[in-house]
Amino acid sequence: MKKIKRGDRAPNFAGIDQYGNLVTLEQFEGNVAIVFFYPNDCFSGCTAGECALRDNFKTWGEKGYKIIGVCRNNFGLHKEYIHKHSIPITLIEDRNDQIVVKYEIWGSTEGSNLVHHTTFVISEYGYIGQIITNANKYEHANQIEYRLSENKY
Repeated sequence: MKKIKRGDRAPNFAGIDQYGNLVTLEQFEGNVAIVFFYPNDCFSGCTAGECALRDNFKTWGEKGYKIIGVCRNNFGLHKEYIHKHSIPITLIEDRNDQIVVKYEIWGSTEGSNLVHHTTFVISEYGYIGQIITNANKYEHANQIEYRLSENKY
């Protein structure tokens, strides 16, 4: 299987959000989509992706960016997590790892499979504009450098 890279067409996906609604990537065509993958809804604190995206939600929303988080947890856990940490982001469940496999961010550490923290910035035309694999809590927002006027795929 060819590794997904910048400039590739973003694989479409479908998942259930925190309210039980079906969400697909196709719904966001015409807008830049920030799709971030994370391994678990951590109830003691938020991860790099959620914190940075939550804290910049208003700014990016004003630019027309749509933010979608993808995690194995079910939508009930997502809803609880969102409430606890005031996260205004659409979170969808990937219980069967179908989305993770499409985006090739599956890894293995010491015999256990896990999802790597990875963020994809997808252009309004549906192409991968940026892939961030080393997001950290304090720099993640700065790592998202996609500009609508400069990256037409």
